[in-house]
Amino acid sequence: AGNSPFMRTGQMGAFADNNQIRVHLNLEVTDIDEDMETRLSQYKSAALDYISIKLNQKLYETEVPEEEENGTIFTDSMRQCELMLIEEFYKNRGTSSAKLSRETAITVDAILNKQRKFNV
Repeated sequence: AGNSPFMRTGQMGAFADNNQIRVHLNLEVTDIDEDMETRLSQYKSAALDYISIKLNQKLYETEVPEEEENGTIFTDSMRQCELMLIEEFYKNRGTSSAKLSRETAITVDAILNKQRKFNV
């Protein structure tokens, strides 16, 4: 996980787990096969990458290590953004567009911009 923009430390629980993702997407357990699990994991990674890049910080679930100058604790509002992004990726999985819907982009950006770290 060396270069990963999101790091798991200590207790787990802040990033959405697969069950939370399934509930958010209204998927039944019977709808989930190995390929779908893989895709959901990819959507989750993409969502966390988006959030990390937007915030210009590495994401941590419980605490930011002392030596980390560019990290933040993953918050409930970030988790909501994570789920919104995963839903967007899931709903548009068959399209060739790489753009977020206007509504999702505006909402996610409005939430994350309050927590964004700017380099000076």
